Amino acid sequence: MKNNLGRLIRANLKNDLKISVIWFVIIVLMMGSGLIKLVDLYGTQVAVQQLAAMLDTPMMTALFAKIPAGPLNTAVIFGAIMLPLMAVIMALMNIQMVLRNTRQMEEIGETELLLSNVMRPQTPLWAAIMEIVYLNVISAGGVYLILWMIPMHGSSVTGNLLFAVLVGLSGLFFAGIVLVAAQCFAESRSVQLFSYSFLGVVYLLRSVIDVQNWHQIEWLSPFNWLEASQVYYGDIWKYSIYLGVAFIICGMLSLMMVKRRDLGFGIFKSTGRGRNHAPWFLRGWLTLYLQLESKLIWGWGIGIMIVAGMFGGLFSSVGDMLKNNTSINQIIGGTANQMLAHELNAHFLVMISMFMSFLAVIAGWNLMQRYQRDVKNGYFELLSAQPISRFKMYLTYTLMGMIFTILYWFVGITLVFGIANLVLNQPLALNLWSQTVWGYLPAILIFSGIASFFLGWWPKLFGVLYIYGGVMFLITYLKNLLDVPVNFLKISPYGWIYNLPVVHISEKLLWGMIGISIVLWLIGLLGFKWRDLIL
Repeated sequence: MKNNLGRLIRANLKNDLKISVIWFVIIVLMMGSGLIKLVDLYGTQVAVQQLAAMLDTPMMTALFAKIPAGPLNTAVIFGAIMLPLMAVIMALMNIQMVLRNTRQMEEIGETELLLSNVMRPQTPLWAAIMEIVYLNVISAGGVYLILWMIPMHGSSVTGNLLFAVLVGLSGLFFAGIVLVAAQCFAESRSVQLFSYSFLGVVYLLRSVIDVQNWHQIEWLSPFNWLEASQVYYGDIWKYSIYLGVAFIICGMLSLMMVKRRDLGFGIFKSTGRGRNHAPWFLRGWLTLYLQLESKLIWGWGIGIMIVAGMFGGLFSSVGDMLKNNTSINQIIGGTANQMLAHELNAHFLVMISMFMSFLAVIAGWNLMQRYQRDVKNGYFELLSAQPISRFKMYLTYTLMGMIFTILYWFVGITLVFGIANLVLNQPLALNLWSQTVWGYLPAILIFSGIASFFLGWWPKLFGVLYIYGGVMFLITYLKNLLDVPVNFLKISPYGWIYNLPVVHISEKLLWGMIGISIVLWLIGLLGFKWRDLIL
């Protein structure tokens, strides 16, 4: 068994080498670029205080992290901003890698082939666990190396080491959650939905706890554990132990669960395949797609509505900030105070709108990726045997993603406005809603058009879109913080509309962006009709 385990670990590492290297490069580049930029722009104490004032707002606290109280320096600010961000990156990597080496291997039949030899039921899971440990240790080592190579004011060897350890252990924590979920659910889609939902819920919980100062429930979110570690100013190690113990418990639990279920099944339920489980409305290719993606559709919809509700409630913080600040009221007066509140709300809306639109775009890309899963799992060959034209297939894969992207965007931003108007004494103007909804729509369509283009010509490179979209979102979102040139932002659709609804965008530009999205969709259609669809 030990010999087989070693061979399986080496085989998994070799099979996942390409994607592991990509993730490692992403982690190192994120750390290096963020550290260099922060040290370059905010290396002095005056600049640090300006940055802290910029970040110490309800919106920035909800999206990133809470700035520690007390003396601040470059290292403390860096730890507060980058630690939760790197934890999210590590969580995304571990969700993908664990899912790839557990439930997805089982779905395509690799686990069954492995167990047909002299191998215990836990061996494939042990191999997945060991590979995940290796990847997180190497990633944490890369993070520490970057911190060692680029010194910053206020850093220390202990702080650097704690930062790197927390990054690695946060990845292992989420890996443990996915390991358990992979034994509970019978389908990779369900495991994926649960894992991303868990990540979103605990991050959302962190946002609410930090904004509302609910210190009594900080223990509920692992992101609050990271904050409580006080990297670079307190260096508390006990929370790193909590993360490690949680991973060990989840790993042991998953090893116990894998012995108590049958291959192809989960602890909670079976896969429910076959005619006996088919719903009454399943009558064709379109309804088949909607049935297969129903969990993802509902999961994204519910998640976006929850996030929208939270962001809408944050508008009350703007009013409270102005109402409770007597100095502002005395200096500018009541009328000017109302005008200032309107301007602050509009600028809050810029940040919220970009975030909500990005969530809608990612959801649409997830739905379009159904094509890749069908090809990988061998379903596409079965579908191709049916009288379904390539045009109809392409139409379903792409337009369903576009339609739900637009729907998520419309529902999300409308809910933000609705909740905001419930908590504000002076409601947001209706023209702000219309400018935001219709102004962001062309950018959303271009992102969907780019995805359609990749699906038509290079579906194997579809994952690059997430890197491109994520990087451009962060750069555009933090343009003032990172001092990014405006022309550089224009390599993404966000660069053309990034100040909506504070500024007005010309109709010619918006219609031009819509035209570009249509052209991209048509070019993708040509590729889908001409190329070998299994490639």
